[in-house]
Amino acid sequence: MQNFDRRSFLRVGSLSVFGYLGWGDVLRLRADSPAPAKRDISIIHLWLTGGMSQLDTFDPKPDAEERYRSQFKPIETKAAGIRISEHLPRSAQLANKFAIIRSMTHRQAAHEAACNLILSGHDPLPTIQHPALGLSSTRSMPATRIPTPSKCATWICRWA
Repeated sequence: MQNFDRRSFLRVGSLSVFGYLGWGDVLRLRADSPAPAKRDISIIHLWLTGGMSQLDTFDPKPDAEERYRSQFKPIETKAAGIRISEHLPRSAQLANKFAIIRSMTHRQAAHEAACNLILSGHDPLPTIQHPALGLSSTRSMPATRIPTPSKCATWICRWA
């Protein structure tokens, strides 16, 4: 029942009303049909510690007051309603294939602790070093995939 959308449910329901198929027939046919092929997914986690400003790249805030928006012009992307900086035209063409996280919140007061939280999914503790996102995703991939690095390290640079 959970794999049917409303349209499929109505279609199957109307078949049984007209005497073509019963619910048991539908379940038997579903069990006999091959499972849909699962698509592989790729994740690129773009972490820009000290990098480009989100305001000048993926979040130009074109409708905000002048003092809060980017100095660069926003351009439309292939994703409806999403605009990014004029300096990212190739990214704009691929925008329907990725997600932009423009707002996050956490309870950490320090940037370094917040970075550790976001990169590992755990609040930082002085006695435990949690695995980073890359290592966690490597462990969850099927063995048939292209091998990924067994160790993924993240460095947070402190500039004096």
